[in-house]
Amino acid sequence: MAYDELFPEVPANRPAHCCNCGRETVAPVTIAYVQGTSGPGYARVACPDCAPKVAPMGATGPR
Repeated sequence: MAYDELFPEVPANRPAHCCNCGRETVAPVTIAYVQGTSGPGYARVACPDCAPKVAPMGATGPR
């Protein structure tokens, strides 16, 4: 087994798509966890610009 196979280059953070504007971001902010009914849930993420606008009530106060 080669050294490259043992230690592949891994990006620091996986890019994600903002749930509000749809842009790809490398600094996703988790704003909610959505529970799945027949499987695992998932995290809704937003870009840093949209996170204060779409954060659930109580996380940042009234909108």
